[in-house]
This record gives sequence, C-alpha cells and structure tokens, in this order.
Amino acid sequence: MAAFFGETPDNDQSRQALFRRSDNTLSLLQAGFSGFERFYKVSKLAGLLPEGSGWIDDAIGFGFHHGGAALDTLSGPIADILADPPQRSKLAYVRTVVRGLGDNFGMDMTGALGLTSNFSSLDGD
Repeated sequence: MAAFFGETPDNDQSRQALFRRSDNTLSLLQAGFSGFERFYKVSKLAGLLPEGSGWIDDAIGFGFHHGGAALDTLSGPIADILADPPQRSKLAYVRTVVRGLGDNFGMDMTGALGLTSNFSSLDGD
C-alpha cells in the first residue's frame, strides 16, 4: 500500500497501485490479507508461544478480524476508494492494522520465541 497510499490524500498516487488498470487492486489486498491470516492459522504458530504470551495471539487475531472486516467493506477501483473520504478512512485503518500486525509478528512473536534476525551487507541482498 505504501506505493500508492499517502499519509494524506494529497500524497496518494493511485496510478502506482498494482493491478490498477484491471481494477483488481482491492482484490489483491483482500487476497493477500486473508492468505496471510490463513497461513497464520494453518502454521499453528500460536501454539509455539510460551506461557504468558497468549496476548500476542489475541492481538494478532484482533488485527486479522478487524482488518479483514474493514477490507470487506471497501468496493470499487482504488482511485475511487482513495477519492472517497469514508472509504479512504477505512483503508487508513487497514494500513494501521497491517503495521500493527507487522509489529506483532516482527517484534512480539519473534521476541517471545527467542528468534533474532540480523542484516548482513555482505550476503548480496
């Protein structure tokens, strides 16, 4: 969403959205979100969390439930969604939820599981 959804309406760039011409940007967002939720459930990552970390699963479940519900209320081409203040507001909520889920997975869950990630400038990425 960062490519097309600005912090303010003046910064939106709907022409940068994937699948804009076919009006499938929203479908892509919905499929990606629901696919990630399905992956989380099927992977049973929550079962790996140590005792006392159940709040992480609760937070992730909250994000998937409410973010998915907000996405499901949106309709139309992405340019129309961005131009319509109520729909744009819902999309902003989804962005907030996705950022929160990123923190839940990238910091909370990995920390609870004792996982670390390191960046190496020498590995060619």
